Amino acid sequence: MTKEEIIKKGQFHLNEHRPDYSELRINLYLDFFEKEMEILFANLPSLSSEPQMTLITETINELLCFDQTNKDWLSDQIWKHYEICVENASYGMFPYEGFDSESEANRAFFKVYSREDAYDAVKLKEVWADMDFTEFRHFNLVFKCPWDDEHGISIGVINGKFDSIN
Repeated sequence: MTKEEIIKKGQFHLNEHRPDYSELRINLYLDFFEKEMEILFANLPSLSSEPQMTLITETINELLCFDQTNKDWLSDQIWKHYEICVENASYGMFPYEGFDSESEANRAFFKVYSREDAYDAVKLKEVWADMDFTEFRHFNLVFKCPWDDEHGISIGVINGKFDSIN
């Protein structure tokens, strides 16, 4: 997509009291995730702000062409998050009788036993980027997951590579 197409398709919301906190929202179908998503670019003073608009254009094109090879590192990170949660959380919502450990009971409750199960259990909820940072191209993928309803999983991507998980 070009910058002009993004401006035409997106919705810019000016924060009249604090223009630096304005935002751009755009709905796009993302092949990698097989769904239409609203992408939020926060802290965008205007549609003529540079280098922000160049980064937005690059980020949108990266998301539109997000390569299927990224599924490996993405599913690895989701699996690691799951493993940490089921090992360390006491959900207290279901009985533990008949299991050798609480983590074993947790796995049975969520019916997640592999990287693929964990990947299939999460749902992409939000894609956003903070335009205060222009040193590199970045965005955050926020997933809803059954083993952490309150927080979910937020995965940071910088220049097309996994960067962080919360």
